[in-house]
Amino acid sequence: MSIFVKTDANPTTPLSTMPYIEKDAAIIRGVTLAMFDFSNPDCYSGTGNIVGGSTTFNDLTVNASQARAQNNSTHIFAPVETGMIKIQGGSGSNRFVSLPTTFKYSSLVKKSLNICYFRIPKTGYTASSISSLIGAGSGGGATQLQYVVWVQADASGNLTTLRFRVKGTGGANIDVDITGTNLAKITGTTAQQFGFAVSINTSTNIATLSVYIDGELINSSSGSMTEFVQYDSSGGSPVLQTIFMGLSVSYSSNQTNDIRVGRVSAHDLTNRSDLSFTDILTKDRNAASGYVY
Repeated sequence: MSIFVKTDANPTTPLSTMPYIEKDAAIIRGVTLAMFDFSNPDCYSGTGNIVGGSTTFNDLTVNASQARAQNNSTHIFAPVETGMIKIQGGSGSNRFVSLPTTFKYSSLVKKSLNICYFRIPKTGYTASSISSLIGAGSGGGATQLQYVVWVQADASGNLTTLRFRVKGTGGANIDVDITGTNLAKITGTTAQQFGFAVSINTSTNIATLSVYIDGELINSSSGSMTEFVQYDSSGGSPVLQTIFMGLSVSYSSNQTNDIRVGRVSAHDLTNRSDLSFTDILTKDRNAASGYVY
């Protein structure tokens, strides 16, 4: 059988708005910097335990980068379930997955979107704990943090806050908190799509941060910011982009409840005024339906 494709566009250098054939329906060439969907065999086809130091995951974009389970062979995650990596059933403390540098935004990125599918329990946390879900930075000090998302529990081990933080002008924190009635939108029993968006106005040097859950804008905040922090190893700590850990926040893998992370992606919408955050989120939810749950 032969398949013939006819196009009225230049096949070697098409317009940026032209579609490509991708490994995932939500990938937009030149916008989606990386995507790891653990339910997709092109990303990960293993069936057993995920062993730190030796298990790798393949980026579904043309960048073909890799993520890796860390820290060493005694740090183990249980097998992928419902398309997600889960904490419960694993062994070893301080387990995390290192992400490629495509999850570190350059100084030219003015409009970014991180998408993660989380299953976030509402109870069962270590008392008064703060546990990271995703982050990027070097750990060399407060100004070396680019972004981080964490969950916080009260003295009874109940979920009280989900926080999305970036560092703004002079190392000031810009935070978006999900608390109270908004926190009730986190089900705790199924995977939900979380979108963490940053839009920097280059005229005012003000950044707006937004958090979406299943496509709904839940909360936003703003602060002075000209660009993402460009961290390095000058602080003597590893330069990392990770899930299950974040700089200056405890590892979520040290919890014993059923936290899960799946389908992690990074997007740069800086030069695509034709695309909105909700456009990307909708495409992503449609592509994930039935695979991550």
